[in-house]
Amino acid sequence: MAAHPLAIELIERLRGKGGARVLDFGGGRGRNMRALQEAGLDVTAFSDDEAAGRGALEALQDAFDAVLATHALLHGTPQSVAERLD
Repeated sequence: MAAHPLAIELIERLRGKGGARVLDFGGGRGRNMRALQEAGLDVTAFSDDEAAGRGALEALQDAFDAVLATHALLHGTPQSVAERLD
């Protein structure tokens, strides 16, 4: 399965910035993560289930050049999405 168009756009934006760090948030089956890695980017994948744990994102303590969330924030009520973003 091909990478999501937003992942492809991100790859193009970060092309030439070897080692750019990307957080793939709620990446599902990993198709975007694989495409990002194949493009030479340093990818940390974080599932939506992991993010549901209180304080889970804070535990990352890393700086990223970009975050990709193509599906994880599409489902739920406005309140549940806001909680994930918070």
